[in-house]
Amino acid sequence: LDATDDPTHGRQQLSLFNGHYDRWCYLPLLAFATFNDESDQHLLAAVLRPGVC
Repeated sequence: LDATDDPTHGRQQLSLFNGHYDRWCYLPLLAFATFNDESDQHLLAAVLRPGVC
């Protein structure tokens, strides 16, 4: 699982200021998996969460 910031612009719904990133953003949570000896990662799921203070 990995969270990453997705900066927003203007007044987008559910966008909140995140003090860690010092910007208004969403914080999508991404789930990746690798299979056997492959070096590639495959995206399994993505959940869009609002940023938090």
